[in-house]
Amino acid sequence: MSVWLNVIDACNFGCFYCYIPELQKNVDPKDIATGRYALDDAGGKVLAERLVSYCREQGLGSLNVKFAGGEPTLVIDRIDRFCAHIKDLADGLEITFTMLSNGAFAASEVLPVLERWSIGISISVDGMQSAHDRVRFTRMLGKREGSWASIMNNVAILKSHGNRPYFLYTITAKNLEDVEAFSEHIHGLGCGFRLSLERGSRPVDFETQRNTAAYLGQFYRRLATSMPTNIRFERAARFAEWNLRSKKLSACSSCRGYLAIGTDGSAASCQMRLDEPVGNLAEMPLSELIKAFGESPASQLLAFPERKRGGCTSCEFRHVCAGGCPQHTRNVSGDMDRPSPWCHVYGMLAPVYVEAAAIHLGRRMSATNLPRTAAPAAQQLVS
Repeated sequence: MSVWLNVIDACNFGCFYCYIPELQKNVDPKDIATGRYALDDAGGKVLAERLVSYCREQGLGSLNVKFAGGEPTLVIDRIDRFCAHIKDLADGLEITFTMLSNGAFAASEVLPVLERWSIGISISVDGMQSAHDRVRFTRMLGKREGSWASIMNNVAILKSHGNRPYFLYTITAKNLEDVEAFSEHIHGLGCGFRLSLERGSRPVDFETQRNTAAYLGQFYRRLATSMPTNIRFERAARFAEWNLRSKKLSACSSCRGYLAIGTDGSAASCQMRLDEPVGNLAEMPLSELIKAFGESPASQLLAFPERKRGGCTSCEFRHVCAGGCPQHTRNVSGDMDRPSPWCHVYGMLAPVYVEAAAIHLGRRMSATNLPRTAAPAAQQLVS
């Protein structure tokens, strides 16, 4: 089970493409102390108890809680107390924690909590420094202050303490050509990243898709032969939700093994749908919420992706991209059972990505002298 826990409905940034609904942007961190934007301790305890109870009822062995927002590090003390409480309830259940952050935090306050609970951290970025700072900044005395330098300083601190952050890069028309330099920079740090395409509410024009597909195709072809072999291709250079190790019917496990929970306990199919909850985890068992997802017309195809009958079901790359983000498709077309707004990019990039992963895997096998007969699945991919 994996849960996106929205611990705060506010952020010190104001990224233009942010898809979290009803988020308070460019909030002064001093205002956070009031607690009006955040999950309170009492509510957190109830949510923790219901999550653990569900895992026990279903015989699940593990639970992952992803702290998000807004910017979760603004309430790091509350996260600390939540972790302590849910760990006390574990009793054999494996509970792990991750965090999605903008990376601009006070390391002296955040690092001890990350270390105490072994919280893996992902940092969102928007290109190299110039492109990134145009989008991700704070306002100080009416002036913008970019966050790139602060993030890289925090990355150095995290790495020195054995916590290697992961990077999430949202591709837009303004930062597409930064991808190559960004890849070299992040791999030089010994870290990995995932590339995602912007999820707006309008159709993506063909020219944008063609340019994006051409650039990313060249990028992954080069990466296949130039990326260091001591890091895994799919982890260190992931694209979207693609996973070549499994046959996917849906891009994510929303409404089956994944859900999003708001600061008030409201439960939704995805963080993009926190304004459309099916119920409240503070008021009802998770088993009832899972059932409600399957009964709701808005989320039936998430709960039962095998029921899809649209154009994606006849595509040879269906099990690679799985139709892309279903919520993005719904935002643009009003229906999840249609090809993604980025369908052209997916279709052009899928064979390139698969081949690049195979070439890199072959290089890894050669570099480690791994007998090819010892890894038939890997050998099949390489072939």
